[in-house]
Amino acid sequence: MGDGIDNSPLSLTGGFNLSQIAGNYSAEYDFLQAMLDFSEFDPTNQYLAQLFWYTIAGIIGFFTLVNIGQQLIAHWRLRKIRIGALESDLFKGPLALLRFVSYPQFQVWKCKGSRSMGDLFLVLLYFAMILMFVYISGAVAGFQHWMSVAFRAGWITVAQLPLLILLAGKNNLIGYLTGTSYERLNLLHRWVARIIFFTASLHMIYLYHNFSFYGLVSMEWNTDTCPPTGTAAWVLLFWIVFSSFAPIRNLRYELFVAQHVLLYVGFTVALSYHIQPYSRSIWMYSWVPAGFFFLDRVIRLIQYAWNNVSSRGLSSQATLQMLPGEVTMVTVKNSRLRSWTPGQHALLSIPKCGHLQSHPFTIACLPSKDNGSLKFLIRAKDGFTRCLLKTAAERADAPQSLTAFVNGPYGSPKCFAQFERVILISGGTGATFTIPLLLDIAQRSSTGSIPCRNLTLIWVMKSFAQIYWFEDELREASETAKDLNLDIHIHITGGEQVSTECLDVVCLCLKEDAIQEGLEKRGCTCGFADKNKVVAKQSQLPSNITIHHGRPVWSTALANLYTTYDETGVAVAGPTGLAADVRNEVAQIELKHAMRLEDTSGLYLHIEHYGF
Repeated sequence: MGDGIDNSPLSLTGGFNLSQIAGNYSAEYDFLQAMLDFSEFDPTNQYLAQLFWYTIAGIIGFFTLVNIGQQLIAHWRLRKIRIGALESDLFKGPLALLRFVSYPQFQVWKCKGSRSMGDLFLVLLYFAMILMFVYISGAVAGFQHWMSVAFRAGWITVAQLPLLILLAGKNNLIGYLTGTSYERLNLLHRWVARIIFFTASLHMIYLYHNFSFYGLVSMEWNTDTCPPTGTAAWVLLFWIVFSSFAPIRNLRYELFVAQHVLLYVGFTVALSYHIQPYSRSIWMYSWVPAGFFFLDRVIRLIQYAWNNVSSRGLSSQATLQMLPGEVTMVTVKNSRLRSWTPGQHALLSIPKCGHLQSHPFTIACLPSKDNGSLKFLIRAKDGFTRCLLKTAAERADAPQSLTAFVNGPYGSPKCFAQFERVILISGGTGATFTIPLLLDIAQRSSTGSIPCRNLTLIWVMKSFAQIYWFEDELREASETAKDLNLDIHIHITGGEQVSTECLDVVCLCLKEDAIQEGLEKRGCTCGFADKNKVVAKQSQLPSNITIHHGRPVWSTALANLYTTYDETGVAVAGPTGLAADVRNEVAQIELKHAMRLEDTSGLYLHIEHYGF
């Protein structure tokens, strides 16, 4: 180092006189190099990065134990083993209070990405933890004050990268341990990315402030590779985070995924060059995530090959059928994917409607039906789903098989047969999630004794024609259920009036001429003034179906819960508004339970989101 500078961290009394180096390039350069010497602070930063991961491991371990406990409780309940601790007020009261706090969901301008208060609290706790790691004992006095905070923020930024990738994969280690499906962890993935961008911005802002304060910005850019490489990494990270917001990523999701991966590769390369001059111990945090990413891709590739390729070639073929409400039923046969849990979903790809595109859809049937064929009900929107509808219309008279690829199953739905009372709530195509649960419980009740004694299905639909999607399944559930009080409530919100005398008639609201002509060929006649409506005779629907006009009043629909030692299971699949309304009503019931204002059973709530 230059004269007058010792090798210890600079301080206010470190023997350095700024007035003596002003305008002296050599002295300024020596001062800059001394300022950048953080060899004595790296061990502390490295220790805190390790402590961050010890904390994350502890959190994952805690939720792993919770998952194991839930699995054991489900196992005991299905065998009707009473668990005294779960009946105790010391357990039920705090649990009800926790649910009251975490269940509510408040929508902001009807944002589809709205989540529960529990999700919000989890993100805020993580953010608070990161701030603690950045600022706790992070600053030193003297010339290196802002530099010390900047370097600490940089270390914590890089330390979070493995967690970011662990939360992103379809084959998710955290998900396996905690019993959480990847699409739920994807929310945390996005928020961890945003917090990483925040700490990276802190790193850059503190550095710039420090160099600007001492008039060393130009010298640092001209003599060090870190500023340009760091700026490049920050710009790439900015676009990765910005493009992941729902309004942007949903414009062209396939394009979003492709650029997302490519940009992260570029970010990793830029970051590697940025940190190269400094401690090599930090490299691990930038390249380990790449290993996680490629491992997930290799596993997915093996799964795709196993599920879709046999000794005879491609093993999956799909047939398409149009249904009322611009819905396409896709039936995939001959796939090796023959086992799944009711409520799980699979990734579906049909090259006819888009190469290199794979989309998640709920499997709308049980594996025990139709020789293990998979059935998906897909509402037409844009792109892939609209192509499916048009293809089904074109081939309505002569259905043909299409090459298909499936992968999965994914998702971690709970076994609802363990609850003494179950309420299944769905809106529109959300029934693809609740109907398999309904069939599973009904089937279990017919083959053996299960805890569930009361089962209610509430299906909200715009037109009564939509009951045609699952008419056979509703009839099968009603006929199969034994020792089970099964009630089915259909709520029609489209203003259509359906009388109880006409429950054996399904009014198919059709907009596609191809379907209308096909129904007329099968003997259907028009019974309404609206030419787009065709009346198709169907067999009598089950007597336990009640028709309602208008939206459900959830305070009434969820009232009169049975008082048991066990919980009531509530599953919801549908639009964000429906899920939010049910969340908030269940939270109020849990508050009454916690405060013992009403003698109700606890409510376990599962929300299945449409989009990820």
